[in-house]
Amino acid sequence: MGELSRAFAAFFIMSTSIGLFSHDALAGVDSLGVALIATESVPAMEPRWKPLLGALSQAIGIPVKVHYFPDYAGAVWSMRDNESQIAWLGNKSAIEAVDFADGEVFAVKADADGAGGYFSYLIARKDSGLRTVDDVKAQAGRLTLAMGGSNSTSGSVVPAYYLFGPLDMDPREAFRRVAIGSHEENWLAVQQGRADVATTASIVYEHLCRERPAACAQLTVIWTSPIIPNDPLVWRKSLSPELKAKISAFFLSYGRPAAGKSKAALKRERSILSGIDTSAFAPSDNSQLQPVRDIQAAGSRQIRAEEPSPSFEVKLLPAAAALDGERHP
Repeated sequence: MGELSRAFAAFFIMSTSIGLFSHDALAGVDSLGVALIATESVPAMEPRWKPLLGALSQAIGIPVKVHYFPDYAGAVWSMRDNESQIAWLGNKSAIEAVDFADGEVFAVKADADGAGGYFSYLIARKDSGLRTVDDVKAQAGRLTLAMGGSNSTSGSVVPAYYLFGPLDMDPREAFRRVAIGSHEENWLAVQQGRADVATTASIVYEHLCRERPAACAQLTVIWTSPIIPNDPLVWRKSLSPELKAKISAFFLSYGRPAAGKSKAALKRERSILSGIDTSAFAPSDNSQLQPVRDIQAAGSRQIRAEEPSPSFEVKLLPAAAALDGERHP
């Protein structure tokens, strides 16, 4: 299992049950466990996710129990142990879920602008004097790097391949100190001067900048990765076809126009999705994980000049409906 060890999965977990459900609960299924990564504090996440998952509970007819994890390994173990049957993961941790936890990608976050992905950033304070990756390499021996755990796509896997690989740097050897944390923790570590540079996901960076503009004004992005496919939704393959159909129908229609859905209801759904930095969901499958698999196969620290870099083109099945009534690519 490698990094997916029981020791690493000795996790902090907060769970909450959403008790909105109909009386026609599916026979034999008591509740649906949903695993979420706590990219920021749970008290900040919970009110933003509760309306969406409450609506999911109503749509599928059974209670939804939410599990918040500080790391990806905990979420994958929760799926492996069948405590959670759905998880919203990064692409790297989704590979772990598919390979080791009976997982299967069924949907992916869809952007209103059609970008289809996000980025890994390396950030620093503006007053640090660090402006380029060459500055970072030259001064690495006196710098503290904050980065994501080994199962974090944008916090670890992508920067290892696209940033530290070309610089011929092993972060554990090159930097004075390496600290592992969530995207929010790493953002705050740099802003507060506890780390000199950090990797973080662009979507988290931008969300925190909207919430804390004064703090954001102190930061600068000194490296941006190629585009990364948006985070997938993964379910356990062992779920019944009937429950899968209900879950899929809910996510793929939420935030999209539909017959009988009022403008007020659509506006509310989109507002709820905006709270979790999402516009809608689109169908996907395990093929979206291939670019990250390619990186792993090639080796996280080496890029041969004669070999093309793995493509981050996202392969999606046709969406049922677009955000504004047109088909989404």
